[in-house]
Amino acid sequence: MEQLPAFDQLQLRFRDPVQRRYEIIRPLLMDDCTAAERAAHTHLHPDTIGKLKRRFEQPGMLGLFPRAGCKFCKSLQPLKVVG
Repeated sequence: MEQLPAFDQLQLRFRDPVQRRYEIIRPLLMDDCTAAERAAHTHLHPDTIGKLKRRFEQPGMLGLFPRAGCKFCKSLQPLKVVG
């Protein structure tokens, strides 16, 4: 299996918080490491990694969007359907 780039380098490419959250848990979803191992790579607490994984396992990517009441959510504009 191909070695993933260091998370510190990888996160420089992220465009939004949802992408960052997914990349945090992606190795767990592929059974490449444990939450504790991923926490060491990402400099996050293992409980945070576990919480993100559980949020993803329920509704999928929607579970990784910021929760209601967070400052980021208030700044989001509704999507417009073009077509």
